Amino acid sequence: MRQTFKTAEIWAIRIEIRESCAMSWGALSEERPGEIPAAIETAKATFVSEAMAAGHLVVDLASPRSVVRERLGLFIEGAIERALEGRGAPPPSASASSDRKGSLADQLERAHVSGATGLAIWFSSLGQIATGTGTLHADDSEVVRWWIDAASRYPLLVGFDSQNLSLGVYLEPETLGSLLAKSLSPESPTCDSAPVSYEPSASDMAGSASEVEACADEEETGQEAPDVHGDETEDDTGGDDEPDPESRLAESARAMAAELTDDSENGWLREALIELSTPPPGYVRTELTVEPARETIVSRHVAPIVLEEEQDEPLPPPPDAPRLDLRFAEPAKAERHDTVDAETVRRLEGCARELEVASGPKPLTVVERLFTTAYVPLRAALDRGAELPALRETTDEWARSFEKSYTESFDALRVRTKRPAMVVDVPDIALRVARLHGARATQLLLVDGMRYDLGNTVNERLAAIVGRRAACAERFLLWAALPTTTSVQVELIGRGPSGLREMCDGMNEDLVVARGRKASMVRRLKTGHREVLKLDAVAARLAEPGGAEPADFDALADEVAGRLAAHFEGLQPRTLVMIFGDHGFAIEREGQRASVREGGGSPEEVLVPAFAWLVGAVH
Repeated sequence: MRQTFKTAEIWAIRIEIRESCAMSWGALSEERPGEIPAAIETAKATFVSEAMAAGHLVVDLASPRSVVRERLGLFIEGAIERALEGRGAPPPSASASSDRKGSLADQLERAHVSGATGLAIWFSSLGQIATGTGTLHADDSEVVRWWIDAASRYPLLVGFDSQNLSLGVYLEPETLGSLLAKSLSPESPTCDSAPVSYEPSASDMAGSASEVEACADEEETGQEAPDVHGDETEDDTGGDDEPDPESRLAESARAMAAELTDDSENGWLREALIELSTPPPGYVRTELTVEPARETIVSRHVAPIVLEEEQDEPLPPPPDAPRLDLRFAEPAKAERHDTVDAETVRRLEGCARELEVASGPKPLTVVERLFTTAYVPLRAALDRGAELPALRETTDEWARSFEKSYTESFDALRVRTKRPAMVVDVPDIALRVARLHGARATQLLLVDGMRYDLGNTVNERLAAIVGRRAACAERFLLWAALPTTTSVQVELIGRGPSGLREMCDGMNEDLVVARGRKASMVRRLKTGHREVLKLDAVAARLAEPGGAEPADFDALADEVAGRLAAHFEGLQPRTLVMIFGDHGFAIEREGQRASVREGGGSPEEVLVPAFAWLVGAVH
């Protein structure tokens, strides 16, 4: 049952489930579109009070900034997750569906566990994510339509600020075929567009020679040709089953031709009747034009396109025609080293010399400097296809030496008090940086599989997106524990540095990596007494076929940076977000196919970046 009532400020749809019966109400603002009501806060307070009285969990969506454009769905899901987290709801299940419907079902179930009867979402002004014409993007329009429709299916209350009523929203898309069908239908409204041409189907290919001649006379004389079909009079009693005039004319011509004999006197008449009763070869092209005087669409036939008859004998080729000779050549191998210019080669050769000179035991600070300034540029160029055999040999030799040394010394390193900064130390590092910069809240955001070079690109793109909304306060280089898997790093974060000294073999079970839309969501993980936010966009993309191609890393960095920027929009001012990678990955090539290796001790798997971002109130 749907009951409509009026209020002064809001447009809301409320669904409550009572004894397996869905009951809904709808309210539409009486304000005209484009007018801003004088009591927006009062309307919001009314919405919140009604939602709380119904036992709903209120999700207040602050006005999103322009960075959220095309990402409104992720912005809403992030706000719901924060509201559930504040109520003490359990984290999302690992087996939650990757589509929006399954995600909402999981969120409603967790809301019920926390004691709420449903969700109540208040949309503040969406004007900043609208285009210059005051219209929401197609993706954002689809999100708004989906949530309005979901309110009629789930225990959900949706409220809109009155300022949103003047925004344009794209409706459901239509196929091109449906648009053409509407434009060609007789009931379609007239327009001032150009004449429309179409090719009729096989059933419409039969034409009448008399119609063609009449149309030709009309074009020559400039007068309207008489109607070939004629109007049906009251004496015609054929009804709906009576054949059309064209069929009657063709049958009469065939009957008259059958009565005539094929002699010299009547032969010409018999052939004319046969030609008249036979459809012309080919098909007739029909033009639809709009006549403003009559405000109707007039269909007329133009000259038919006649198919050429087969020749009795094929035409001989021209005497000087060249002979066609087809040869299948072997595909040329791509010269990948041509993409590296001379200046880049000289710079990479300098990096290789630094790695060659660095032999023997070195302090940790020297190893970290060689990794960031020499090894990373070399490995990135080689992974992207640079064919430099001498430099590849030097890079691989340094990587093997690093892996051998770190693997052999890790057991002694993890029990020592003096060791490099590791992923397990992220909570302590974040707390120290937060105190230094006067942050009011701290978040740990783990980007699964973000190695050092990819993390630097993400950080640069994120700085370009957020502008002055947030600032990168500190940058760190962290060492991952062995084996370099997500499950080991997450469990060590929960157990703290003491867990590093008490590592056991039961820490090798991998965590489930979200797929599809879930991979672009920042979800919560409970590890020990700590809560960690996790983004699976990198790990999910690398697991896809062809996802290990370094040429696609720039697009992946844009995706991750956009998602992190959308996450920043829902945070309170002076919030410190520690973004870090848990481990990296190595790229192995077999011919033209690239694959990802994780869990080893190579430099790109062990050394990962961390960035401390201060959100809001940044000068």
